[in-house]
Amino acid sequence: MVLNKIGHLARTSFGKTLTHLPQTVVAGTQSSYASTGTPFSFNNHVAGKFGKSGNAHLHTSFQNPSSPASAKSKAAPGSSHGAEKEDSGLTAYYDAWQKQHQPGADDKEWKQFQFTKRIGWKAPTAAVLAGRAKEIEELGLRPEARLDHGVLNRALTESAVQDLKQAGDAQAEAEALARVDEAIASEITQFKEAAVLEDSKVSEDPAYQQTDEIAPSVSRKASPVDVESPAVSTESIATPIRSTYSNLTGDLTAATSQDGLDQNAFSEQVARLSDEQRYAEIPPVFEAMLLNGVRPTIKAYNGLLSAVIHLPIAPPHQVVPKALNVYTDLLRRKVIPDTTFYAALIGLLSTRALDSLASKKALDRQRIRYGDTQGHFLFASQETEYDIVAEDDSLLNAIRIFDSSISAGIGRMYSSEMYRSLIKTCALYGKVDDMIRIVSHMDTHGVAPHASIYPPMIDAFAAQGDLASVVECYNGYKALAILENHGQPAIKDRDDHEVYAAVVKAYASCGRHADGWKFWSKIRSSYDDVDRQQELQSALSDAVVKGAVVTDHINRGNLAQAMQVALEEQLTPQALNEVMLKITIAAADGGHADIATQAFEKIDVTSTSKFTAAVPMLALNIRRGEIAQAQQNWSLLINAPQLDSSFAEATAHYATALINQGLVDDGLVQSREAFARIRSTASLPTKPTKQ
Repeated sequence: MVLNKIGHLARTSFGKTLTHLPQTVVAGTQSSYASTGTPFSFNNHVAGKFGKSGNAHLHTSFQNPSSPASAKSKAAPGSSHGAEKEDSGLTAYYDAWQKQHQPGADDKEWKQFQFTKRIGWKAPTAAVLAGRAKEIEELGLRPEARLDHGVLNRALTESAVQDLKQAGDAQAEAEALARVDEAIASEITQFKEAAVLEDSKVSEDPAYQQTDEIAPSVSRKASPVDVESPAVSTESIATPIRSTYSNLTGDLTAATSQDGLDQNAFSEQVARLSDEQRYAEIPPVFEAMLLNGVRPTIKAYNGLLSAVIHLPIAPPHQVVPKALNVYTDLLRRKVIPDTTFYAALIGLLSTRALDSLASKKALDRQRIRYGDTQGHFLFASQETEYDIVAEDDSLLNAIRIFDSSISAGIGRMYSSEMYRSLIKTCALYGKVDDMIRIVSHMDTHGVAPHASIYPPMIDAFAAQGDLASVVECYNGYKALAILENHGQPAIKDRDDHEVYAAVVKAYASCGRHADGWKFWSKIRSSYDDVDRQQELQSALSDAVVKGAVVTDHINRGNLAQAMQVALEEQLTPQALNEVMLKITIAAADGGHADIATQAFEKIDVTSTSKFTAAVPMLALNIRRGEIAQAQQNWSLLINAPQLDSSFAEATAHYATALINQGLVDDGLVQSREAFARIRSTASLPTKPTKQ
């Protein structure tokens, strides 16, 4: 029976075999598990091996019966064409077509005649996949063995099924099953031996994962050539599979090893350039890494981020978007950021948020000082700059990235400088809840805080009227200061006077001036009978008067009272100049000419504060139309040791005022001289700072 079946198969057309074969292979390679990114071209290999597709054979079935080919098939029914016609699924379709086209045949309802249906591949169900996974786990196969194991089971078992259908005999069925079992057992034994002899583990590169996904989709439907007859040896079936697996694994291992070497070489080069502060050379190296198909490491991303931070980028507000692009690309390539990357990115965002806040306050002051009655800026570019800083969301991004970093890395902690920048920014923006959460994270991990975070924290609590939190914050600082007195490094850059001034200011802002003065007197009396008593008490008075009392009066608009307090207290000359500068700026911008003039005259002529105070006084006199007084202020200003870009508005304002008064030549000469000095200052080389 087996020999007769073999003879019948031999008599079938060899072209039919070639017709069916590519269809089954293509159906297997078109599985949903296939990946277009795989380096192995299974489809091209199979198509090139087995030749043409089956459409050449199907084309003859639709020829006109009057054609020469049709006549030959009728004349020679015993030929191969006749046998193929008899063996095809088109006989019924052809007979019905002839009957329908006979002369006088009635037009009836059209019927669809289908081709002979063949068994197609179906996606495995969840139960089937679970069974295969359990089988692999029970056999103890390693991941590198699963690739060939999946192909072997499907190829042999489905080929055997076809063989059984062709044989149709109990004896042939038993022989085929025995050969399949023998081949599977032999392959499993070889896989286990290879796993014991191999020392290195399979790389975790994505190329391996793609191979694991693609390999099971290949050969899902076996070709008739695999098991042409029961007489074919199972060794001849298993050998091509083993050789194919060995070739693929060898190529993959070599490619992965080479990629690993390239990856390490590029990463080390980027890290070296970053350490040497050669930031301009980092982007080309990183681009070359991508062009070579090498996946960047976190070390390479750290170098690229440092280049973005330190390279001069114009305009400056574009630095943050570029840094966020680096972070987005890192996440897209599924590279896990480390603490160094997070710290640099969060520090950059915090610094940008602080700069935006300072720029917004400075622009508001310039609009009051130089703007018109409609609230417009002196320069049109300042309108755009103000819109940019008003829409800045760097702090929001910094908080989100910080939360993501501590949730992704359990036990992750940062440096005291990074905590200081983020906490101070949150405090100045009034984000008290985020500030408390970040401080708690810092305390939990035992990081010594900076003393500079306490004054803005106290100001943030006082802005909400929460004196209880103010006292609690001060007590926390006091406990750390006591530990510092006993030799324990509990706090960095200790500055007690600034903290005391913040507490006094908090009491004053909440309307409890008596409690603030009581606290100040208590702290001052604590310096009695100690070494350097006069020096400590003088430093305390300077800090409290300058940072708390005068500031509170200025915020409330009590400029005369602020002047009185500053003159009554025995302040040091430097502190007195700084206090008078504050009063001069507030009074001049507010239009209080008398108080502004008095405070301006109290500033020492040799102090740099005198030149700074001349700018708001110049604007005040121009607004009042007192050109003679404005010229005196300008003569002081133009003789300053150095003019930077902050004097550009004052120069344009003064020149415009002179031109409006008819002094065109004087206005142009003065403006040209001032702008020349400003340009020379801007072109001076600056020494790069090491981070």
